[in-house]
Amino acid sequence: MRKMDCWRAKWMFSCPIKLYAVGDGGTVITHRALRRSQVVEFFSKLELCLIGLDACASVHYWANSITQLGHKARMMPAAYVKVG
Repeated sequence: MRKMDCWRAKWMFSCPIKLYAVGDGGTVITHRALRRSQVVEFFSKLELCLIGLDACASVHYWANSITQLGHKARMMPAAYVKVG
């Protein structure tokens, strides 16, 4: 299963959302920035994966949106999110 991390400081307002995807062997698959309007479309095209979300004010909204697409979303404190 793929793993993907999204980190908090970039979830706000007009800042891009930073995504960091890692494959089963630990190899980097993608490292990109998305606008808020592109997030659901991006995840709807991906195969199902585990997504780690850095806890912030809007993380529940994004976790629910991503979970509705069939992915597994896990929220965690900022201290546990390792930025590439």
